[in-house]
Amino acid sequence: MNTTEATVSRQLKQVEDYFQFDIFETIGRNKRLTKMGGIIANKLGMRLDGLEDIVNGLSSDLDQAENTEIRIGAREEILALCANRIKTQCRLKLMLLDGAATADLIRRQALEIGITASECESYNYTRKCLFVDDLRLVIPRKWINSAKCAEDWAKTCDTYPYAQYSADLPYFDHFRSMYGLSNMGRCTYSCENWNLIRGRVEKQLNWSLIPSIFLAATVKHKHRDIVIYRLKRPLAPRKFYVYFKRSLMAKKWFRDISSQINKSIPTGLNDNCFF
Repeated sequence: MNTTEATVSRQLKQVEDYFQFDIFETIGRNKRLTKMGGIIANKLGMRLDGLEDIVNGLSSDLDQAENTEIRIGAREEILALCANRIKTQCRLKLMLLDGAATADLIRRQALEIGITASECESYNYTRKCLFVDDLRLVIPRKWINSAKCAEDWAKTCDTYPYAQYSADLPYFDHFRSMYGLSNMGRCTYSCENWNLIRGRVEKQLNWSLIPSIFLAATVKHKHRDIVIYRLKRPLAPRKFYVYFKRSLMAKKWFRDISSQINKSIPTGLNDNCFF
């Protein structure tokens, strides 16, 4: 054991000093436990057996994590926001799905984690509101002219083309109504990916209405080519929910994944939204 006799004797003496009574007795050249030493050894043995069970359980849990595939379903930009940087021993399968398809797979229990604006009533999942798509008016800086707020700029928006997420979402109809506009510019780009729409604005091609959560990186880096305005009141905000399969929540490694997703959401824009 690469330990000298003197070292062992010193360690045994330290044990006796700690418990403050004789634990060993010498019989000839041998040592054996005293009655009290036997009691302590049994007690410690029970504790160590429990510790061994914990270690074995953790090892088993880790082995299970390494052999488990976790399917996460959501839209592409949401996966990029919430799932691309998850650290885990599990095998992650990121599934690019629209909201309806994500909700359908949740109902069929074919996902371990799903993120969607659709509400799915299922006892087999725990649900948490992940974020609200609070919209902001986002404009190429070169189109601002002398506008100081969203209301100022809305008066000139019919001059410029906009990009929309989906014609099915009434965001621009609500925007027109909110600011009493008779006309708006034409839509020249439609895509169900907020990151691509933000890219269009950054390239000075369109203005748009974009959820603040997908602008956090832009704000953090103080992008010089766009201006972000808060609207005078919330514009049809939608809640996005994350669904975690309930049967896996007892697993520490799965709870760790869920924690990483919950913490992945950046803080929203502050009250001063002009850049």
